[in-house]
Amino acid sequence: LMKPSDPLSNSNTTTDIKQAARWLKSGQLLCYPTESVWGIGCDPFDESAVAQLLAIKQRPVDKGMIVITDDVERIAPLLASLNAKQRQSVKDSWQPLSNHHSINQQAVNSQVQHAQTWLLPLPESLEVTIPSWITGIHNSVAVRVIAHPLIQQLCAQMVTLDNPYGFIVSKRGKKEGKKKEGGGEKEKEEGGEEKKKGNS
Repeated sequence: LMKPSDPLSNSNTTTDIKQAARWLKSGQLLCYPTESVWGIGCDPFDESAVAQLLAIKQRPVDKGMIVITDDVERIAPLLASLNAKQRQSVKDSWQPLSNHHSINQQAVNSQVQHAQTWLLPLPESLEVTIPSWITGIHNSVAVRVIAHPLIQQLCAQMVTLDNPYGFIVSKRGKKEGKKKEGGGEKEKEEGGEEKKKGNS
């Protein structure tokens, strides 16, 4: 885990999850590993930090940002507006694969499975609202439950009254284009990650 400002400096790298969380909560950007590549993120409730990240990535604020968390139960309020089938589909996409897969095949499939990002519709009322600089012009928020154990711990450390979801912004790579599949739209970006509409 490291600050992107000077990644070679020992003072800007850490293996201490609590230290990394303190950096994020103080408005710092953080480079961190994910299931496939390194990402760069920040506290999504810190407008200044998000603005800094948007500037670095040259991304318009109206496009919105992906956020990650460690546990589907933390985002229960965001799933409440889905019907039972939709809610189960979202939860199933973030579950570990069954044990009958070989270890190597499970590792490959798990990486793909956990790369799924869902566009969850914003409920009419949330106890803690998602900032407009995260949702952009959309009435939804792009969420992924991350499988990386280190970053799961980091998300857990980010939980506060202001951030009950344990969210961290996740940004990686450059946009790879957009495609439509089935009845809903998937947006492929950030290293091949797919966005699915949770209300499709």
